Amino acid sequence: MPGALRTAFSPDGKRLAFAGLDTDAGVVVDVQSGKEIFSLEDHEDHVQDVDWSPDGRWIATSSFDATVGIWDARTGDLRFSLFHDGPVGDADWSSDSGRLVTGSSDGRDTVWEITRAGGKGFSRSPPRTPAPGCAAWLSRRMATGC
Repeated sequence: MPGALRTAFSPDGKRLAFAGLDTDAGVVVDVQSGKEIFSLEDHEDHVQDVDWSPDGRWIATSSFDATVGIWDARTGDLRFSLFHDGPVGDADWSSDSGRLVTGSSDGRDTVWEITRAGGKGFSRSPPRTPAPGCAAWLSRRMATGC
């Protein structure tokens, strides 16, 4: 994908997800053939990040539109969205795929519990300046402000 900003392999290595500089959608392709499998289209602004859950069930997309889309990785269907008050620069899954940490320019990091029923924010940092913009899991601990 020309202008790819971020990429993520599926846990089995058979598919690759892209987030592009010039698009409001993510794209998932078959690694062997290079053919598009589906697009992740529902954001209203640029997709900043794409991340596959370790169990292969979900794909998370982070966007300038202040949302994180949680997609069914088999079908490409949007299951639900998570909301921030500013553009979301990064999302990262816990090793058990049950939690997602997000970093936003609203100055907050949020840890979300992810289930089939949706996402529930259960830990949110107080606003900070400068805004964290990125977040990651390090073993069982969260790191932000990368």
